[in-house]
Amino acid sequence: MDPSPEPTPPQPQTPDDPPQPPSAPPRQPAGRPPARGARRRPLLVLVLVAALIVLGLAALALATRRHDGAPSFTGRLNTPSAGRRQRVAAWLTSTTRTLDIALAAHALDEVDCDWYTIDANGAVSAGPQNLALVAAARAQGVQAFATVTNRPSSRGSFTSSIPRAILK
Repeated sequence: MDPSPEPTPPQPQTPDDPPQPPSAPPRQPAGRPPARGARRRPLLVLVLVAALIVLGLAALALATRRHDGAPSFTGRLNTPSAGRRQRVAAWLTSTTRTLDIALAAHALDEVDCDWYTIDANGAVSAGPQNLALVAAARAQGVQAFATVTNRPSSRGSFTSSIPRAILK
């Protein structure tokens, strides 16, 4: 048997005794390795965090895919097509006739659908939208964007007073 001394119970403090610091947790004896599971815990936490990050990225990739399986806009503009040095864009509202002609001639890199307007107070309104424009453009590998224009209505003309009022 180990003749180690028995721990003494704590003595009650009297009002004249100085406050005692809280007792520290018992320390491991020197030379003794930490428990087997204690060494593996940081590695397990690291593996779990890495797995959560991978799952989160996979969920994000699935959430940003379009219903037809093609990736949604990546933030990168396509390179100009047909050997051009600059991109060619067309602003369209609702008819596909002009778009069909331009796509057949491989004359466009981008279609900007002019569907939204902004007023002098900064309020954005939606005009008529033709999703066939987007489908036709994407079918030909042309990027399609929705734009907000400074005009009082979807059929009105451009006016410089709207951005001036917003920027004041």
